[in-house]
Amino acid sequence: VGDMIKSTVGDLNEFPTDVNIHLDGSGGKNTKDPRNRICGWAWICTNGPTSQEIGEWGSLEGTQTVPRAEACALLQAIRALILYGSGNNTYIVYSDSSVTISKWRCIEWTPKFDDQIWYDMKCMKEVLDSKYCKIDLRKVKSHATQEEMDNGLSSPILKHGNDRADHFAGEGAKIYQVEPGIMNLVHMVDARTWMIQKRLLHISMQMSDGHQHSPKKQPLPHY
Repeated sequence: VGDMIKSTVGDLNEFPTDVNIHLDGSGGKNTKDPRNRICGWAWICTNGPTSQEIGEWGSLEGTQTVPRAEACALLQAIRALILYGSGNNTYIVYSDSSVTISKWRCIEWTPKFDDQIWYDMKCMKEVLDSKYCKIDLRKVKSHATQEEMDNGLSSPILKHGNDRADHFAGEGAKIYQVEPGIMNLVHMVDARTWMIQKRLLHISMQMSDGHQHSPKKQPLPHY
């Protein structure tokens, strides 16, 4: 994976103060295969009409995991708030990542992090605090169904925001996505490896049937 490539949605100079911000991270088409997973991130400020959306999305540097992509989305949103947001204001931010929310809520009392993203985020939070700008990070249901919305677990506007962030995070994951031809080769090698492994296991089971075998007697020499 190369350097981070980042794109902008809308005009960041028109950062609204009364519209929710939605975060998301994506592992792309190969999210279940850590060897070939390429992640993307996104933050989107939206209240419905896509023509009025603003935000950013891009590729993830370093270790390719979805939790890191989610954290990167929050980091980039904070960076945008520092540059374009209003001081003395509270921004409501939604994420479907419990890990990101948990780490954010205890960021001030965490002396050591396992990722540079969180070190950078802690420094940026101090800048936000100096501007009297706060982030109210809340959990949102990922890919909410109509039944879940009917049961009060989400709402149409929250689902819309989460879906839009998911869309742009997926676009970010496509930037360095492994080409189909290479993936076909990977799948072919995996299939052959599995067949060899299966055959070796079969041979091993045949040779180890639970009985102790005495060495074969050597034939007597002929004189």
